Amino acid sequence: MSLIRKKITDHRICRTIRRSGLFDREYYLRNNLDVARNCVDPVRHYALYGWREGRNPSARFDTRWYLDRYPDVAQQQMNPLYHYCRFGCQEGRMLSEEAGVNGGSHPSGAIANTRWALFTYLLGMIIKHPLTTLKLLSMRRLKFMMLTLRGSHEEPSRLQVRYRDIYENYTRRTAVIGGAGPHAQRSDIFIFPIIDWHFRIQRPQHLAMHLARLGYRVFYFTTVPKLHDDGQPFEIIEQVQDRVFLCKLYADGTEQNIYRDTMTEAVTAGYRKSILALMNAMGTKSSVSIIHLPYWLPLAKSIPGSQVVYDCMDHHEGFHGDSAEMSSVEMQAVQESEAVITTSEYLYRNVSRWRPTTIVRNGTEFEKFAQPHGHSRPGGRKQQVVGYMGAISEWFDVELVAKAASRYPQYTFVLVGSTAGCDTGPLKTIPNVKLVGEVPYGEVAGRLHDFDITIIPFKINELTKATNPVKVYEYLSAGKPVVATAMPELCLLTEHIHIGHSREEFLDKIGLAMKECGDLKLAERRRDWARTQDWAVRARAFEKAIEQSMPRVSIVILAYNNLEFTRNCLDSIERNTYYPNYEVIVVDNASQDDTAEYVAEYIAGRPNYTLICNRENLGFSAGNNVGIRKATGEYIVLLNNDTYAAPGWLQNLIWPLMRDKTIGLAGPITNNIGNEAKINIAYRDMREMEAESFKYIQAHRGQLLWLETVAFFCVAIPRRIIEEVGELDEQFRMGFFEDDDYCRRVRLAGYRIVVVEDSFVHHHLSASFNQLGQERQRIFEDNRRIYEKKWGRWQRHVYREESDRVQSESSLPR
Repeated sequence: MSLIRKKITDHRICRTIRRSGLFDREYYLRNNLDVARNCVDPVRHYALYGWREGRNPSARFDTRWYLDRYPDVAQQQMNPLYHYCRFGCQEGRMLSEEAGVNGGSHPSGAIANTRWALFTYLLGMIIKHPLTTLKLLSMRRLKFMMLTLRGSHEEPSRLQVRYRDIYENYTRRTAVIGGAGPHAQRSDIFIFPIIDWHFRIQRPQHLAMHLARLGYRVFYFTTVPKLHDDGQPFEIIEQVQDRVFLCKLYADGTEQNIYRDTMTEAVTAGYRKSILALMNAMGTKSSVSIIHLPYWLPLAKSIPGSQVVYDCMDHHEGFHGDSAEMSSVEMQAVQESEAVITTSEYLYRNVSRWRPTTIVRNGTEFEKFAQPHGHSRPGGRKQQVVGYMGAISEWFDVELVAKAASRYPQYTFVLVGSTAGCDTGPLKTIPNVKLVGEVPYGEVAGRLHDFDITIIPFKINELTKATNPVKVYEYLSAGKPVVATAMPELCLLTEHIHIGHSREEFLDKIGLAMKECGDLKLAERRRDWARTQDWAVRARAFEKAIEQSMPRVSIVILAYNNLEFTRNCLDSIERNTYYPNYEVIVVDNASQDDTAEYVAEYIAGRPNYTLICNRENLGFSAGNNVGIRKATGEYIVLLNNDTYAAPGWLQNLIWPLMRDKTIGLAGPITNNIGNEAKINIAYRDMREMEAESFKYIQAHRGQLLWLETVAFFCVAIPRRIIEEVGELDEQFRMGFFEDDDYCRRVRLAGYRIVVVEDSFVHHHLSASFNQLGQERQRIFEDNRRIYEKKWGRWQRHVYREESDRVQSESSLPR
């Protein structure tokens, strides 16, 4: 009986969680790859096992936080989400810390405890969001709502959670992309590091963790590849936190030293094959590649559609282990990456000679280092402690520390960190110097709080001039006095730290700093400053720098009637555009339905959207030219309103134009058009379209079809081409042949034209022209005569040949 009772209880828990509206199946599978690989029901896995392992059912509910916040739940060994649904929401408990910060667990108001309260809540939502209600309304939802209000076994509070989530999820799905709110979708981030994850927690790991907290999925690669072929093209080694995965790629060829060697073509090809397999397996639709070492540049540039960001952390010529070739490879990284981010003023000045860059300095885990931690002083000593935390290497001034220890024998000098590459012999004979060695990152804060004052005794050379030391932010987070040598980055912090411009001054400042170790006001002032330097702040600055470095894209949508098409087109852009820097310009060509009114309401509160209303129907060419003149982007995409964009469409579409300046026009593949861009694909609705088109994209990543003409239902044009070739020819009036004409002009100017095989846009085909009836044929013949008068006999378009002329993008310049 106990087994049957347990099964009934498990079923009840699963059913409650499934109906709660707080379980996101896609989120759970995406962030728990072991569950996805083993084809386990995610709801059942979370209900029975996942919560015990601290896994989260969605971005809104924090399992660990809930159990820590409410120890009575932990004591009962009850699934926290089940507890929240049954009891917690009625008791006013919070879903997560973020919910508490935002004013409670239910931003929409108090929880309904009666059916009348539920009814008034729903009525309020309908009045508050009438357009959303109309869009969400369906016979199934209407029937369910009526049955609910008449009487249901479910509690009103739980039903309100469900209805609130329906409204909030819809609002979140249509949130503004690129300026007015959080991204509806984000690219995956690939981090090609300078160190392995578990070697030492530094900038690459901190950025990875905090970018994941901003909603990105992050893949952090090992510095050494798989060299044996075991049939697996990549290996997910570990999930180190939500949305952060440690991954090892497979590479053909011999093992290379990433600090001395340059990546060979064979190694690049092996890595590329491996990372494409990873992208397909993980469902990557758009990506950003962050390289922390120039060695990775050839691989990052070979990833289809990926934006390459070079995070310039150090002056590599200053490292003895780095080869002379590193300088030329780094210059390539500086010149060929889409964005370069530097960590110090010195690096910023160097890079700025060659291209624009942005400074994003290092930071601190403020909360971790600001809180006191208990850790006994070495040997139980009561002497005051001068401490150092970090690598003790070639740049560490051993002689300076030896002199300081000799001058202040009453202090204990505790040096925590690896001594690899540094001759610490002179320190080992000094009794008040303790070399602790490397300690786990989890112990660092405790060690730091045992210091009375802290030091940064670095030699001043080309390497340290470019360095922005992480440890200064950690020291100040703990409120500790800091004495440092005159590194340029630290000289900017004289308000908070002591700088020794000479060895003698450095020694004097140690004595001065020790007098401050009991000053609580000074300590709090240091902490107040450090609070603003948290890695969360740095991750947002890093994200902003990436977005601003990506060229702006202007999407011009020409609309004439067919409001439903326009609505769906706009929704698809919001839903499936992961590219962060774009604007949408809707040109209404004197529609006779409610298109203009709908778009005007739709773009309210969206600063990257613009509506232009023409007083008369100017036709296809002139209407698009109106939008082109208004556009501010470096790339302009002309998009018909009878289209629906698939996930990741935009970044992949413009990527070849960014990589190869000989390409003048790029179009996507589609389901319905009269030339080679049409592929064989079948689906019943747009949800199926997204799935089916992604299968095609997976098999054709980075491939291009070179042809003579692309159809202008969707086409990407660099602004420089428009400036050189001109706008669309307005002789063609209502439409037809303006795309043939423009393609001819682009080819004559010496540029090539491509169809991008991993960018898909659904096309209903000639939705506006179909309204013209017999007039359509007359327009076609008139425009054909105009075209043939300019260019001679028109060659009818053909569909792609069975032999397939698709070529790999490997022909693009690297």
